[in-house]
Amino acid sequence: MRSHDCVTIPGIGSFIAATLPALVDESRALFMPPTRYISFNSEINHNDGLIAASVARRDAISFEAATSRVEKAVEQMRRDLSQFRFIDFPGIGTLSLDAQGLLQFAPATSAAFINPYAILQPVAMHVASEEEPVAPRRRPRIIRIGAGAMRVAASVAITVSLGALLFFPLRDSSTLPFIKAAIWPSTVSNAPATPAFVEKPQPDVELIFAEAPAGGYEILTPGSDPASAEAPAPVFGVVVGVFSDADKAGAFIGDATALTSYPTRNGQFRVCAATASTMEECAAMASKFRADGTWPEAWPARLR
Repeated sequence: MRSHDCVTIPGIGSFIAATLPALVDESRALFMPPTRYISFNSEINHNDGLIAASVARRDAISFEAATSRVEKAVEQMRRDLSQFRFIDFPGIGTLSLDAQGLLQFAPATSAAFINPYAILQPVAMHVASEEEPVAPRRRPRIIRIGAGAMRVAASVAITVSLGALLFFPLRDSSTLPFIKAAIWPSTVSNAPATPAFVEKPQPDVELIFAEAPAGGYEILTPGSDPASAEAPAPVFGVVVGVFSDADKAGAFIGDATALTSYPTRNGQFRVCAATASTMEECAAMASKFRADGTWPEAWPARLR
């Protein structure tokens, strides 16, 4: 949904993104920023292959194998709808069945996942009345400065700048905690199979990731290789939080014996509330955790 304006779940429907330009709200005297929002149309449910192609790129498998995975995931969604009457897509919204058995869509409260303009805030405007006096425009004065004076001013500016660098050391940003933002694989053929991460220093902020794409994403422990013949059987888990180091993950776990921390190849630490041998079992458990409120932000993911 970050890269496409229409993403279709075969046989269920399509999520459609629309972008509204910036506008002026005269009634509230506000300048409103642009926004991108999501709607759902159950009539557009043909299989266009977009999700299967994305899975094939991410997991480095054939398109046919990816199509089979998508079909199994769709069947699981149908079972979840039949059993729980709703499916939650973190960061996008919730699909639910009404009394007539029709799909209804409620967008997520936080739109930062699909709205790149979410960081922008409305700007208050001051509307001048007709009676309000307008200050007269002053004609700019032109001051002529000789070439010699310009050279002296430049020399003074350079000297002051060098002195500031010597007496005021730069702040060491490496001591600051980091906010880490996930960047999902693009359409480039050589894009990495797992999300890359970029870091930006922030003062005293720890960001816990509580969103993942439908079906989760693969989590690899250091040194593991799913393509190796000696690789152990896959393990799946229900992720309830992501932390930048082991201490923060341990503090989150505390005395909760049901929670376990799993390190990843990119240095993150995922905290899981349960594990299973299949993704389907984890998806069902994640739906149950979200439904009963135990872990409203839980999602299934592969641990190894």
